[in-house]
Amino acid sequence: MSNAAMISATFEDLDKAKIDPQNGDALDLMSRFLQAADQLAQWERTEFPVYHSPLWWPVTTAGGETYLWFQDLAVANCTTYFWAFRIICLTNIRQLRIEFPSLLLLDIDIDGKSPESIEVTQEIIQLSNQIIQSMEFLTQEEMGVYGVASAALPLQIAFGVLSDMGSDSEAGSKPYLKTIKKIIDKGYKECLLYGIPTEEVK
Repeated sequence: MSNAAMISATFEDLDKAKIDPQNGDALDLMSRFLQAADQLAQWERTEFPVYHSPLWWPVTTAGGETYLWFQDLAVANCTTYFWAFRIICLTNIRQLRIEFPSLLLLDIDIDGKSPESIEVTQEIIQLSNQIIQSMEFLTQEEMGVYGVASAALPLQIAFGVLSDMGSDSEAGSKPYLKTIKKIIDKGYKECLLYGIPTEEVK
């Protein structure tokens, strides 16, 4: 996905901007995140409808837990990375507007909504929850190392969001810790949870 390279390059520039915070640089970075977010939205609108059957669907266990199941590993990888990249764009647009207050004076929108709106907050939390719900599929034994390896980045992004924002929202409050515990129990702590604090997991 070409957006991955764009987002990676923007992150490198974001680090430089924090060292030498010039508003022009911040505006350029925000514009690039906005462009990437828009391209991701367009990609979703044009590519997903091409398939004539669902790419993923919810599965509820007898215990009441809900997971997302996918057509295959390739679809799961593509979809969870799409969600992760969208989260990266939205959260960094918001963060830039906090760190560079003059950007708040600009009239910008994400799909017709202010970046600070409750709708954008809900989208970020929803996408994070969807990533968490995808972990059961990606960490199946039959997926082997390919499923586990592909889960790392989306999981890190989703966990960060739900740790910071989830406790303030019923939709994101703590159920993700059950998924984290399952990952630990499967023996994937070192490869999937590197740098993630797991003190809350019981």
